[in-house]
Amino acid sequence: MTSSPLTPAPSRAATAARWRALLADADPPAGYELWLVVPDVHDHPSPVVLALEGLPEAHDDRFLDQVAQLAVRVVAEEAPGTGRCAAALVRPAPPGVRAADVGWADGLLRAARRYGLRLAGVDLVVGRAVVPLV
Repeated sequence: MTSSPLTPAPSRAATAARWRALLADADPPAGYELWLVVPDVHDHPSPVVLALEGLPEAHDDRFLDQVAQLAVRVVAEEAPGTGRCAAALVRPAPPGVRAADVGWADGLLRAARRYGLRLAGVDLVVGRAVVPLV
């Protein structure tokens, strides 16, 4: 049995509110974006936010491996001992979960597992709607 890269996170409502607050002033995305935040040991987000913009609709496993490796380094520097981050896939309307969204979330989970990154959830953000993917 393999260990899950998912770790307990704050309530779904708190997580959704955190993404809404973080993205409130951001321009609407033209395409897919992947946002990562690193919570500290008290579950407050660190000031470091990784925002990867201009991503294709279909995920790429090699790219997600690089993202996971980068996230592991950032977590080690910003929140030693937690070993985790939260992720949001951000894209333009229409709302609703697409197969490509699930592909990104699954690909990120696989990459996280390969590199020992624990995720405090992967959410889909479309406008003000936040939907947990995993």
